[in-house]
Amino acid sequence: TDTSLVIVKKFPTPLKDTIFFEEGKYRAVIEYPDTVIYKEVEIPNEITRHDIKIDTVGNYIRKIIQPKYGVRGITGIYLKKIDSDFALAIVDKNLNPNQRNKVVKAFKTIKFKEEN
Repeated sequence: TDTSLVIVKKFPTPLKDTIFFEEGKYRAVIEYPDTVIYKEVEIPNEITRHDIKIDTVGNYIRKIIQPKYGVRGITGIYLKKIDSDFALAIVDKNLNPNQRNKVVKAFKTIKFKEEN
């Protein structure tokens, strides 16, 4: 590639950006000083069919995922230590509601012993 032909332009930072749900679709509104851009955001069905809860427990970020409806889908937990590369994920598929409730309840009891 001839580097004399490459043009690098700074992409402007928007003044404001928003994602909202309207008529069954997600839309993004990106506002710049001289223009506003409307863009439809596609979120895969696999994501919209699941409930994802994110919180912190001690020094860990915890994400718990489970199907919103019925049995089909994944139930899992992802734990990531803050300021570290350590992470743990446990996942299962297509649990019935009784199994899923027990697994999520068990996930919420996971704790790590900190080494000094």
